Amino acid sequence: MALRGLDILEMKKKHTPLVISLFSPSVKIVIYQTDNLVRFVTQFIREHKLEGTYPVPPDHCDGVVLRDLEAHEKNVIYVVLEGKVRLSTIAHEAYHVAYKVNEAFDIHSEEFVAYLTGNLTEAIVDWLKTKRNPQ
Repeated sequence: MALRGLDILEMKKKHTPLVISLFSPSVKIVIYQTDNLVRFVTQFIREHKLEGTYPVPPDHCDGVVLRDLEAHEKNVIYVVLEGKVRLSTIAHEAYHVAYKVNEAFDIHSEEFVAYLTGNLTEAIVDWLKTKRNPQ
C-alpha cells in the first residue's frame, strides 16, 4: 500500500509497529505506540547501546523521536507515542522526523518538510484508527 510516496510496510497486529519506507529503502521510519513511554525508551536506549546519547524523556512527555546513530541502523528513525495520542503530538513528532530526513539527505527544502510532515501525520493517524478498530 502506498500513501503519497510513503510505502506502508506493516499495518497489522495490535502491538506491531507501523513501518514506513521512504526513498525506498533508504530510510525506515518505525512507529510504536506504548502505554509507558519512559519504560519503552529506557529499554530502547539500553538495547541499542545509546546510553549518554539520548536522555530519558520526562514523565509529562507523550512522544519522542529516536535515531540510532550507529552505522548499522543510521537510516532508521524511531517514533514512540504514548497512550491515547493527540493529533498535535503526532504532528509534532512527524515534524521532527521530516526535519531529520531533510538534514540527513541535505535537501534543505521547507516544502519537503511540510509535505513529509503532513503525510507522516496522516499515515500515523490512519494506523492508530486501524489499531483501535481492527477489521
